[in-house]
Amino acid sequence: MKFDAASGFVESGLLKVTQQELDYLDNFLRRGDRGGYYMALYNMTGVTQALEQAQIATFSEGTGGVAFVANFLLQNGLADDYAGVYYLSQAVADESFRYIQIQLDDNRKDNINTGCISVQDMFNTAATAWRERWERDDRVNGKDLERYFPGNFLDGMLGWMARFEDFDLEPLPNEITRSEKVNRFAFR
Repeated sequence: MKFDAASGFVESGLLKVTQQELDYLDNFLRRGDRGGYYMALYNMTGVTQALEQAQIATFSEGTGGVAFVANFLLQNGLADDYAGVYYLSQAVADESFRYIQIQLDDNRKDNINTGCISVQDMFNTAATAWRERWERDDRVNGKDLERYFPGNFLDGMLGWMARFEDFDLEPLPNEITRSEKVNRFAFR
């Protein structure tokens, strides 16, 4: 999926992910290197959620360890009703990449999308992978696994906490997107 990369900027003057960067990310995914994909995505955009996804995809640090245990329990408890940890991990990474491609492709209409993926969009693409990917890839045996998506617990907790008047889920203080970095250091 190609987009017009003639300009490295969107209409507002912010930098956008280039076709070369998109190809670079795609190379990681085609090799099955989800950790490399997320680290490269982080280096390009500064979105710290990509670091967390790298931990999950590589089963490293505390977050990755929890993901490993959750997937182990699902794999053993569901047997044929679970697509497998590596399959789903790849599907989650693929869906985030697909989202970035769609956003950049939409630039043909209005050139406002940078290709940076937000924390919420990263979460939503992971949920989409659990809900739709296996069914898309295997029309006969594929299943909707959304009810097993570990993010459901987090989503439920956030929904409960959002009832409180002063609750607001904001990015981490050090989560500065590529576009914000450019604006912060832009010549004035």
